[in-house]
Amino acid sequence: MLLKQKVETIKLTQYIMEQYWQKNYEPLIEHVCDNVLWIGPLEDEYVHGKKAMVDKIMKNNEERPLVYLDDQQYEGLRSEANISVVVGRYRAFTKQDSGVISSEKQRVTFIWERVKKDDEAQLLITHIHISNIFHTKDDDKLFSSKDGRENYEYVQKVIAEHSQDRTITIRDYTGIRYTVNYSDIMYVVAEDNFATVYLWQKDEVLRVRSRLVGFVKDFPDYFIKPGRKYCINKNYVKFFKSRKLIMADGREFAIPRSFVTPFKNAMKI
Repeated sequence: MLLKQKVETIKLTQYIMEQYWQKNYEPLIEHVCDNVLWIGPLEDEYVHGKKAMVDKIMKNNEERPLVYLDDQQYEGLRSEANISVVVGRYRAFTKQDSGVISSEKQRVTFIWERVKKDDEAQLLITHIHISNIFHTKDDDKLFSSKDGRENYEYVQKVIAEHSQDRTITIRDYTGIRYTVNYSDIMYVVAEDNFATVYLWQKDEVLRVRSRLVGFVKDFPDYFIKPGRKYCINKNYVKFFKSRKLIMADGREFAIPRSFVTPFKNAMKI
């Protein structure tokens, strides 16, 4: 009986999370108790009670994009006659047509308890905690540079779409030559009289005596210039909304108004 309960709550937890992120809230609402504690993935989602949870979810519904989950892992930490604790982790990510580009690793805890409802004992959720805020706003305090490093696997999956990676030989301002893959270049920034190249895997910076325009003119088509002073590899874009662009290493760029539409077109947003 306890094993069946454990398996059931694990499966339900995963199903509820998948449906929740697709804006189908019915499975969640159906399985929570009236006094549930809801700590959700948006910054202000800390409420007590089923009605307050539903009100908060629906209030934030417009800003919540459709989110997809992969790398899901769930397990039962505790299963007794009247309680089951399920923990899980996954990667939550948006697709480009959502208008918001984001990818976050999150963890979730569900506490299921057997409570009385409609004159019978039912296994319902009394506590939900989704950790790591999902970034959907323009509020600076929602962003952390460490999140970019956690998205490395996600970035690599996107890069893998390019069947053949090309290399470039870069001569820095001291005369040393480096051969790097284009896919390892996150972005290039015009700084004084240099084009500064920021690499991902090696966590290196190369300074080249060159104007930005001339340096990047032969770069592959997955590089975009969303401003006059920088060129970015679109596969390393972690988040974009309005005129704010955040790269996988946490660096922020403000996109000039005149560049927003061309940038969206290039990103197919």
